[in-house]
Amino acid sequence: MDTALVYGGGVAAGRDEQWDFFVSYARADEAWAVWVAWVLEEAGFRVLVQAWDVLPGTNWVAGMDAGVARARRTVAVLSAEYTRSMYGAAEWQAAWAADPQGTDRRLLVLRVAECERPGLLGQVMSVDLFDLSEQVARDQVVTAARRAVTGGRGKPEVPPPFPPRPRAVTQRVTFPGQLPPVWNTPGRLARFVGRESQLATLTGQLGATAVVALTGLGGVGKTSLAVEYAHRHASDFDVVWWVDAQQADTVPAQIGELGEALGLPVGAKPPEVCSELRQRGGRWLLVFDNAEDVQVVRPYRPADGRGRVLVTSRRPGWRSVGEAVEIAPLARAESVELLSGRVQGLDAATADQIAELLGDLALAVEQAAAYCEQTATPASTFARQLADRLDEVIEIGEVAERPGITVATLWEFSVAQLAAQTPAALELLELLAFCGPEPVPVDLFAGRSILLGDGPLAAAAADELAWIRTVGALVAIGLAGRDTATVSVHRLVQTTTRRRTSDGRRAEVLAILLWLLLTDLPDALLRSPQGWPRWRELLPHVRAVLALTPDPAPGPVGAVAVGAETQGAETPGAVPVGAQAAAGPPPPDAAPELSLLCVQAGMYLREHGRPAEALPLLRRGLRVSESVCGPRHSVVGGIQNSLALVLLDLGRAQEALPLLRRALAVAEAVHGPRDPRVAIALVSLGGALQDLDRAAESLPLYERALAIDEAAYPPHHPEIGTDLNNMGILLQKLGRHQESLPLIERALAIAEAAHPADHPEIASRLNNLAWTLQHLGRPEDALPLYQRALSLAETVYSPGHPVVARRLSNLALTERTLGRTGQAVRTLRRALAIAEGAYPPDHPDVAILRRNLEAARDADRG
Repeated sequence: MDTALVYGGGVAAGRDEQWDFFVSYARADEAWAVWVAWVLEEAGFRVLVQAWDVLPGTNWVAGMDAGVARARRTVAVLSAEYTRSMYGAAEWQAAWAADPQGTDRRLLVLRVAECERPGLLGQVMSVDLFDLSEQVARDQVVTAARRAVTGGRGKPEVPPPFPPRPRAVTQRVTFPGQLPPVWNTPGRLARFVGRESQLATLTGQLGATAVVALTGLGGVGKTSLAVEYAHRHASDFDVVWWVDAQQADTVPAQIGELGEALGLPVGAKPPEVCSELRQRGGRWLLVFDNAEDVQVVRPYRPADGRGRVLVTSRRPGWRSVGEAVEIAPLARAESVELLSGRVQGLDAATADQIAELLGDLALAVEQAAAYCEQTATPASTFARQLADRLDEVIEIGEVAERPGITVATLWEFSVAQLAAQTPAALELLELLAFCGPEPVPVDLFAGRSILLGDGPLAAAAADELAWIRTVGALVAIGLAGRDTATVSVHRLVQTTTRRRTSDGRRAEVLAILLWLLLTDLPDALLRSPQGWPRWRELLPHVRAVLALTPDPAPGPVGAVAVGAETQGAETPGAVPVGAQAAAGPPPPDAAPELSLLCVQAGMYLREHGRPAEALPLLRRGLRVSESVCGPRHSVVGGIQNSLALVLLDLGRAQEALPLLRRALAVAEAVHGPRDPRVAIALVSLGGALQDLDRAAESLPLYERALAIDEAAYPPHHPEIGTDLNNMGILLQKLGRHQESLPLIERALAIAEAAHPADHPEIASRLNNLAWTLQHLGRPEDALPLYQRALSLAETVYSPGHPVVARRLSNLALTERTLGRTGQAVRTLRRALAIAEGAYPPDHPDVAILRRNLEAARDADRG
């Protein structure tokens, strides 16, 4: 009897048995190897194949060694995957080395896909099995095998035995290059990138479960994944039928068409078709694409172990009929790979930028690649247009496999359903569309109906059950995701929603969001950690709303208090935000709200060591306020003061000085010379003069500010503590350290009485007291104060905050004074790294730290 070993991890022959063939293949081509084995067995060969005969516990390395050692000939199943296989290379090279001239035909090459034949393998004539009918391919395999064994003749060298009964397989194996007899699946993507882990998950789920649903946002790639699965596993099924399930009433007719393909009479009902599938006894797969309702799929759940149902849906809630696999947007590496494979000359940075702007949505990335490819548009140009005009760019380009569908039209059906069934949810979607793509806290809207206008959403927000239904409808239709406390919408769903929104409605939505954010966010920012977590959560949405809100037309508008803080006090304003909130939402032309939110966001960023980001926000807040209030309004003066503080942080004191002089003049004109708000302006102006090395000019300003506050507040008020602290620092700069000490000590005592022990104000006062002691020749007393101030700063702020850099710089000075020069060098290195990351290269703090570090190194060297 002729024998063949099919190896893919395989079974070793007996100790003395010689194999005529060893079939070498890559794991990806196992379907071809199994088909070849079947053909050889039908032709009279005894076949060993991993898929049929290898049981758990087999030593596959020993099996490979046995195959190579005992086989007279090797058959290489050649594909691109095989050329990359380390084990495959070892196997065919062993056969080639034994017969380099090919005299004994020791190496047969069966090419199963169009690919190159690398190196020495290219010298061996191959048999091509792809693009052939099954019968022709079968004849080619049998003929090649027999001629190799017999030296060219069809007659075997020994009498063939009576053909044995087939083993291990009871049903015919589908030819790998041939689709099932009943098949209507759409064509697969020309370039399917990534998703291998999700395909593996899907394969495992469908192997164990009769019904699996792929769920996720429209355009995320669910349909493409289902198509790819169907094509890759076509040989596993005798029937694969695709059903467009978006319109439930069309499903029975499509199942009837399946009945016709199975040979049933025209007009067969779904139960008859299901019965026919069961009676045939073969393997079958039904794919329900874009299903909206579990009830549409429920009647087709397999009643035996041979059927499978695969569903794609934008809606969750499929676990009542089977398993569900949530499909997320592409991984960034997959998006970049897809773009790079389609767009010539695309560098990784530009591909990453495009993917980021598109939110890694599979359809959008495909659409972008198609447009660049079809129009030869440079990728850098396309990326720039995406950044500037995303709402227009999403209309252009088309994916060949989905004609007529673009990101701009993808969700129209879902939005129409939402408008008809739950209009409150559509209003919520509109609000979310103008926020950032990050998750939005649900409590920004819930229970705040007075600020939501007079439409369905306002009514829903006033009733807890109605609110639950509203958010649930948005999630159920697949346009949003939700966890316990937040709701999120993909950036492209946001873009298409904004694109559909009329100009009038857009103005209403932005005004509502401005008001919601202003009344939600804490307005106490300066050294007030209790409000920072909420600001951190909402800041992306503040920035998104500000970016989308246009500056209003100039004209007088009633002023709103601008709550920017300067040295611990609020800037003057007309009416607190909370008081106006009770009157309902603002008008669409919400200039005061826009200005106020710009200023508050800028001051939050300043407080967190990001003055460069704060600067444009404060400039805009000032511009808007001046346009509607005029240059001499108290609100304008307050914003000028805040803007000047940011300029001081950036080392631009010369630019800050005229702003502060104008702010002081406005405060004096509006409030009178003895108002505490005038004291705020005096302190800020004095700080700028100090930065310009004009400390002597600051002293009368600080003395006047202290006198104003002592007349307005009780002795232990925090504002008086601030004035004492500022006066003490100024006296230090004037070299009057002994005079500064009692002022700094009193300022610290006021702060400790007013704030909890870990408050940043206390850390600041500790630092200042340590500085005073250091200059009074008491470094050993200063050291623990500096260390405590540093620890508090690292806890309250972040380790990379500029305040931490200043604390480190001061600590290093004391370390060096105490002779710990090595430690001082390490401390200053860290301080300089923080400052260089926070400030521009020409910032004064950076220059000072560089000089101090060099001096410390010199001292350490000795």
